[in-house]
Amino acid sequence: MPDPTEPSASRLLLFSGQQQLAAFPVGTGPLLVGRATTCDIVLHSPYISQHHARLWHARGSGGLKT
Repeated sequence: MPDPTEPSASRLLLFSGQQQLAAFPVGTGPLLVGRATTCDIVLHSPYISQHHARLWHARGSGGLKT
Protein backbone atom coordinates (compact mmCIF):
# COMPACT_ATOMS: atom_id res chain seq x y z
CA MET A 1 0.00 0.00 0.00
CA PRO A 2 1.20 3.54 -0.64
CA ASP A 3 2.36 5.74 2.20
CA PRO A 4 -0.68 7.94 3.10
CA THR A 5 1.64 10.79 4.11
CA GLU A 6 2.98 11.07 0.54
CA PRO A 7 1.21 13.80 -1.46
CA SER A 8 1.02 11.57 -4.56
CA ALA A 9 -0.53 8.61 -2.70
CA SER A 10 -4.14 7.84 -3.61
CA ARG A 11 -6.46 7.90 -0.62
CA LEU A 12 -10.13 7.32 0.05
CA LEU A 13 -11.40 10.03 2.40
CA LEU A 14 -14.36 9.42 4.73
CA PHE A 15 -16.36 12.49 5.72
CA SER A 16 -19.33 13.23 7.95
CA GLY A 17 -20.56 16.63 6.85
CA GLN A 18 -17.49 18.88 6.77
CA GLN A 19 -15.46 16.72 9.19
CA GLN A 20 -12.94 14.24 7.81
CA LEU A 21 -13.22 11.05 9.86
CA ALA A 22 -10.58 8.85 8.21
CA ALA A 23 -8.20 8.46 5.27
CA PHE A 24 -7.55 5.03 3.77
CA PRO A 25 -4.59 4.42 1.43
CA VAL A 26 -5.61 2.91 -1.90
CA GLY A 27 -3.20 0.53 -3.59
CA THR A 28 -3.53 -1.40 -6.83
CA GLY A 29 -5.62 -4.21 -5.36
CA PRO A 30 -9.33 -3.99 -4.62
CA LEU A 31 -10.62 -2.84 -1.22
CA LEU A 32 -13.68 -4.43 0.34
CA VAL A 33 -15.88 -2.05 2.36
CA GLY A 34 -18.51 -3.20 4.86
CA ARG A 35 -19.36 -4.05 8.46
CA ALA A 36 -17.58 -7.44 8.49
CA THR A 37 -14.29 -7.53 10.37
CA THR A 38 -12.73 -9.24 7.35
CA CYS A 39 -13.25 -6.11 5.20
CA ASP A 40 -10.32 -3.84 4.36
CA ILE A 41 -12.36 -0.82 5.46
CA VAL A 42 -14.77 -1.57 8.31
CA LEU A 43 -17.69 0.84 8.78
CA HIS A 44 -19.82 0.50 11.90
CA SER A 45 -23.27 1.51 10.70
CA PRO A 46 -26.60 -0.32 10.54
CA TYR A 47 -27.05 1.16 7.03
CA ILE A 48 -23.97 -0.65 5.68
CA SER A 49 -24.12 -4.35 4.74
CA GLN A 50 -21.52 -6.91 5.82
CA HIS A 51 -19.83 -6.74 2.38
CA HIS A 52 -21.15 -3.45 1.04
CA ALA A 53 -18.85 -2.43 -1.82
CA ARG A 54 -15.60 -3.20 -3.61
CA LEU A 55 -13.34 -0.31 -4.67
CA TRP A 56 -10.31 -0.43 -6.95
CA HIS A 57 -7.78 1.96 -8.39
CA ALA A 58 -5.53 1.36 -11.37
CA ARG A 59 -3.47 3.67 -13.58
CA GLY A 60 -5.26 6.89 -12.70
CA SER A 61 -8.78 5.46 -12.83
CA GLY A 62 -10.87 3.32 -10.55
CA GLY A 63 -14.22 1.81 -9.91
CA LEU A 64 -16.92 0.95 -7.44
CA LYS A 65 -19.08 -2.16 -7.37
CA THR A 66 -21.92 -2.48 -4.87
